[in-house]
Amino acid sequence: MIRTLAFIFVSAIASTAWSQTQLSPKQIGGGSLPNNVQDIIFSVGNGNWVGEVVLPKTGLPNATIKVIRTSLWAASVLQNNASNVPLHSLPLVAGVAQTYKFSSTNNQWELTSLTKVNVVNGDQSLQVPTTQNFASSVFLNRSKWVPLVVLPETAIDGALIFVKSEALKNSKIAPDHVLHERRMRLKTGDEYVFEYSSSMRKWTLAKSPKTYLAWQSLKNGTMPTPDYPKTFLTIPNGYVGETIKLPQYGSNRDHLIITSNEVGTNRISNFGVSSRGTMNIKKGQFYEFIWDLTTSKWVRVKTAKTILKLNDLASDLLPAISTPVTEVIALEGGDLKKMVTLPDSASNGDRVIFKSMAPGVIQIYGAIASTVGPNTVDQNEEVTFVYSGSRWIRETFTVRMLLIHGAVTSASIGAEAMKSRLTEGLRITNQALSYSGTKLRLQTAGFMQHTEISTRAGHNLEMIRNNQVIQTERNRLNADAIYFEGAFSGVCGLAWVNTYPNANYMTAVGSTGCGTGIMAHEFGHNMGLPHNGSSVNSVMSTTYGPKFQFANPKILTLPLGVALGFDSTNPDEVSLINKNAAAVSNFR
Repeated sequence: MIRTLAFIFVSAIASTAWSQTQLSPKQIGGGSLPNNVQDIIFSVGNGNWVGEVVLPKTGLPNATIKVIRTSLWAASVLQNNASNVPLHSLPLVAGVAQTYKFSSTNNQWELTSLTKVNVVNGDQSLQVPTTQNFASSVFLNRSKWVPLVVLPETAIDGALIFVKSEALKNSKIAPDHVLHERRMRLKTGDEYVFEYSSSMRKWTLAKSPKTYLAWQSLKNGTMPTPDYPKTFLTIPNGYVGETIKLPQYGSNRDHLIITSNEVGTNRISNFGVSSRGTMNIKKGQFYEFIWDLTTSKWVRVKTAKTILKLNDLASDLLPAISTPVTEVIALEGGDLKKMVTLPDSASNGDRVIFKSMAPGVIQIYGAIASTVGPNTVDQNEEVTFVYSGSRWIRETFTVRMLLIHGAVTSASIGAEAMKSRLTEGLRITNQALSYSGTKLRLQTAGFMQHTEISTRAGHNLEMIRNNQVIQTERNRLNADAIYFEGAFSGVCGLAWVNTYPNANYMTAVGSTGCGTGIMAHEFGHNMGLPHNGSSVNSVMSTTYGPKFQFANPKILTLPLGVALGFDSTNPDEVSLINKNAAAVSNFR
C-alpha cells in the first residue's frame, strides 16, 4: 500500500507540478529551474530558501522566468552561460524581481527587468538617471553616441548598470561616484558592469574589458601602460632568463596578472613595486599586482610561493630563494633535522616561514640575534624570518596560550573533542593574524580542564584571573595568555580590553554554543582592540560573520582593491597588535 501511494504521488508531480508557474526550492528540490515550463515565478523565502538559483540551458519559445527573493539570507541567480548577462551570477535584491525571457533566435535567456537609458546623439555627456530599478543598461552605437557616460550618485544596494559600446568613435566613463576613481576607456566592443554598494556609497566595477598582451609588445622587457582595468601577460614557451618590468604607472586600481608557459625561470623586477622580494616565475606560477594611486606603486596582492618539507631537504642549508615567500614545514616522523641554515643571500623583503608540528626544537642559523625572540622553532610554533639590510632577522613574536576546557562541557562531548575545538580556534586566530600582516603568532602552551563556576561568562572571566590552580599551571607552562571555553550563556565570548599590555588581564572566555572563530575576536580585545562597529569587515566587527581578518589599510584585497577591513573610517587594527606584540610575548 505504501509503495502504491508513493507511485501515485510521484506520478502526480510529473504530470502537474511542471505546469504550475508558482515554484519554490522545496517544490523542485533546490534551485535548478526546469526548461519545459512556459512561465515561472520562482520565490526564495525564509524557510524555503536556496542560495543559488540556476537558469536552465534552454527554454520554450518566449518563455519567462521571474525570480523573487523575500528571505533574509542572500541569494543569487547563476547565469549558467545561458543568458545575455556578462556575469557569472546576479545577486537577488530583496523585494526586487529579476525577469528573463527566452529568445529562440539568440538561444539564450535575456534579462528584461532593466531600464534602458535613452541616449541622445550629439549630447556632450549622458547622465544615467537615478532609478529604483534593479538594473539599467546604456548602449552606444553609430546613431546614438556620446563622448562621456556619467553614473548616478546613488542607487539601491546591489543595483547594476551595464554599459556597452558598438559605436565607431571612442567614449569614456566618468570616474565620478565610482570606487577608486580610475580611467575607463569605452571603445567599440567594450562592456562594463557596475554594481552599487550602499555601504561604500560607490559604484564598484563588477566587469570590465581586459587586455591580453603579446610578448612582442614589451619594450626592453617593460610592459606598456595599461589601457584597461585588467591586463594579462603570459610568458611564452622558449623564453628563459628574461626580466619583466612593470609599467611605470597605471590608473588607480589597475590590475596586472603575470603567468608563464615556460618551465625555465624568468624574473619580475622589483622596480615600482611597494613590497620587495625575489620574484622568479616559471610555468604554473603567477603574480598579481594592483596600482595604488596614493603611493604611485604596484602592490603585490598574489604571489608565487615555495613550499619545502624539512624532512626532504638534502642538506641543512636551505636552497636559494626564488619567490617572495618560502614555507618550510616540519612534520612529525622521519629523520627530522634539528638545525637549518638560511641562504647566504636574498632580496630585501624575502620571507622564510617555519611551521613545525614535530617534537623538539629546531635551531635556525644564519639570522642575527634579535630581541623579537630566539632563532629557534618549537613544536606547534610558526616563526617568520625576513631579509632586510643584507641580513636575516626574526620578524614574528610568539604568544604562548594556555587552553582551558570546562569540566561540564567536557563531560558532555568529551575532553578530546574540547581540545580539538580549542586547537581549531587557535588555528583560525593564527590564520587571521598571518593573513592580516601582523607580527604575532599564537602557540599552544598546554591544555587543562577546570570546572565552570557558573553559566555566566563574566563570572568565569574573573575566576581565571584569581584562581591559584590556573595561575600555577600558567606559570609552569610559561603561558602569556589564557583562553577558557565552556558552557556559557548570554554571550559568545568575553575578554579584557588591554589598551596597555597587562599580564593579569591577558585572559578571555568563549562559549561552546558559538563557533570556534570566537577566540580570534576575544584575543583581539586582549591585544587592545575595541569593537569596530558593523561596517568594518573584520573579526572585531559587531556583526556576525566569518571575517577572519584584522583591519590593515596597508594590505589591498581582491577583487575590488580595497584595504583589508575597509570602510569609510579606514581602520587600522594591525598597528596596535604589532605595537603590543613584544610586551605580550614576554609576559612569561
